Amino acid sequence: MNAPDLVFYVLMALYGWVEPANPNIPAQDTSHFHTLTNAIVATCGDPSEDPLPQYSNSYTPSSSIYHDDVNRYKGCVLMASIAFMETHLYKHIFDGHCGLMGRWECDYGHSFTPWQFYVQQGGYCIDQVLWHYCNHGINGPDLVKSPELAAKLAYHMLRNAPNAWTTYKWAKPFADSYIIAHPYPY
Repeated sequence: MNAPDLVFYVLMALYGWVEPANPNIPAQDTSHFHTLTNAIVATCGDPSEDPLPQYSNSYTPSSSIYHDDVNRYKGCVLMASIAFMETHLYKHIFDGHCGLMGRWECDYGHSFTPWQFYVQQGGYCIDQVLWHYCNHGINGPDLVKSPELAAKLAYHMLRNAPNAWTTYKWAKPFADSYIIAHPYPY
């Protein structure tokens, strides 16, 4: 798997998803897309990370499909798709400034990063392959400061509990349709 090619592939997905269909709507600031994409690819392309399982249309675990380097790009696109579905990739959310578009944004200010982690008291801890809540874990500002850490947490949650995101049921077919329409590698 060629990391620069994969970064470009995921980056093009992000740009395609946010490009306004109506020319009267101003384009959003996409300066954070490179940082986000690099964090996603560094995580899902990391050979030390266990692969993502495949989830059937009923969204229950089934056989593994994202099991080798050739198919890891699917996990990258799925991570990007969830971030898009959760936040439409708005830069102010990426930067940790929720509420600019309404009080409801970022679960009324309780969620962080493009993956909208709802950080409970204490934070998150990431063990070898699992994530869980703990007393002295990773908090929201930590995740905002480190897109790489946020991507790692998203990957672990996606591997072990994809339905933690209410948007997963839309993000998965959305990612799959992108992959079918734009096969990788070129």
